[in-house]
Amino acid sequence: MMRTNNIGILAIQETHLTQELVDTLHETFQKSLVIKWSSDPNNTNSKGVAIILNKGLTRWNETEEIELVKGRAMMMTIKWHQEKKLHVLCVYAPNDPNENGDFWKKIDQELREKNLPSPDVMLGDFNMVEDSIDRLKTRNDPVYCTEALRELKRTHHLADGWRRTNGGDKGYTFYQKATKAHSRIDRIYVAENRLASTYEWEIEEAPIQTDHKVVKMTICDPDTPYIGPGRWTLPLPLLKEKELVKKLYEIGMEAQGEMERVKMNRTDERNPQTVLRNFKTSVQECVKGYNKQKMKKINGAIEKLKKDLEDTINDETQDEDRRKEAAAETD
Repeated sequence: MMRTNNIGILAIQETHLTQELVDTLHETFQKSLVIKWSSDPNNTNSKGVAIILNKGLTRWNETEEIELVKGRAMMMTIKWHQEKKLHVLCVYAPNDPNENGDFWKKIDQELREKNLPSPDVMLGDFNMVEDSIDRLKTRNDPVYCTEALRELKRTHHLADGWRRTNGGDKGYTFYQKATKAHSRIDRIYVAENRLASTYEWEIEEAPIQTDHKVVKMTICDPDTPYIGPGRWTLPLPLLKEKELVKKLYEIGMEAQGEMERVKMNRTDERNPQTVLRNFKTSVQECVKGYNKQKMKKINGAIEKLKKDLEDTINDETQDEDRRKEAAAETD
């Protein structure tokens, strides 16, 4: 998942990790990943948080980690661009509302007492929502835990990036099969002064069997220079399309014939170099046109299904059971 989706930092919760298991994972993925983790030594069969770093995309060997709450909260400071640092707080909040509220107060206390910087990113499983819009069936969570989290946010100037980006839309990250309830308990908060440098906020399916979805976003250094998309390449799966291959063959045969003809009458405008250039241009235009038509049909069907589901989820005039069924179809 991290390699195919270009994920640099992945935070996971309820990990149940042990040193033996982490050593095995490091040995298996020694070239690509490094795992920083925290568990409750008195109960390794519950709780647990971890931050996994992609060695190809991060300065993974220049990090500092501090446990704020064993198995529940871990702060990582990682070198970013030049001498800049990124402070990432991974959390896994308790289910019990009173313990949940105490948890946010404990984090604020630990940050103050240990003289730690405010997190640039706070992410994980919050086991509560701030507003009823993030639950289906809609309901408010206990005031004690919601106010404790809001106070932590106010103190450290954190914002819910997905909600800021999507306004009043509904999106859910957790599905409880027993009650068929949906909620957005998995969230990413970003420092207000970095929010403008985030984009591609998404909720998507996890690549493994789980009742949680993945929340993703991209954060960049506003001082980083723009880098273009790079050189165009032919999508390899298209080489299995017989109709397209036939067209490319015809373009190639035409170019080959033209190459033979310019040998007898070479000019500045008509020579092997211009033939090759025109051949590559023709191939690119042919592939792009074919792919556009093919993907237009597929994406059109997918987008229509997504739109129908989103409309149903957000239509409060619909029967709540129908909205639940629609939300379940996105899981």
